Amino acid sequence: GKFTFAINKILYDRETILKYAKSLSYDLRFFEIKKNPVKYLPSLNTNAFLIKRMFLGCKRINSEGTKDGICEWILDNYYLIEEQIKTEKMELENLKTCKYPILKNNVFRGYPRTFTLASEFIAHRQGAFDESLFYEFIEAFQINEPLSMKEVYALPTMLRAALINYLSQISSAQLYRFKIKKEANRILKLFNKNDDNKEFLVEIYKQAFNTILVDGGFLEEFNMLIGEKGEKEKGYKEFLRCLKRKDINLKKEIA
Repeated sequence: GKFTFAINKILYDRETILKYAKSLSYDLRFFEIKKNPVKYLPSLNTNAFLIKRMFLGCKRINSEGTKDGICEWILDNYYLIEEQIKTEKMELENLKTCKYPILKNNVFRGYPRTFTLASEFIAHRQGAFDESLFYEFIEAFQINEPLSMKEVYALPTMLRAALINYLSQISSAQLYRFKIKKEANRILKLFNKNDDNKEFLVEIYKQAFNTILVDGGFLEEFNMLIGEKGEKEKGYKEFLRCLKRKDINLKKEIA
């Protein structure tokens, strides 16, 4: 499969990110000209769908009275995001007949070159977009590897595609958090109802244990919920201790 751009990259200051632009000019110098660069971009429809799902999830979270910084930002700015997605759809239509440099022979192969540049800039600024710094970044890249006129012309469209894709990845991560938190709440409710039933507690533990094997974030969410509830502290701590050790033989521990 194609390389997926990360959202948790190290934050670069101005000096570091401009040095990184120069190093990218060597990494991104191998490309081939392909027709219709749009088909080499992440799906705009998929990205829009994930962002909308996050928006709806955040509305539900907000209606329950739960405070979440990412959700508050999405709820405040979703109508602006929708406008940008509509604009991007129109802009991409104009690019479908173009021939455009598509990267090859490196980890970014299969992506348009300017989309890759924009994505790397956004990731290493951790989503904090600075327009003047971005154009400095592009200029630093071009010292060794000039962009074509078509690439310069399409740069705003590729930048918007990269920003939407970044937000989509954040949305996917947030939806994953919602899922884990829901499962942690379910396990905690079962625990509260059955903490004096040793046999059933073993079954609850096994469910939690199996969830950890699939979702590494479950343990963290469960621990946070215990802190929020503050009830039956001793029982929670014992349960959590066994989970941290990933000891499937809980029967011996709670007998």
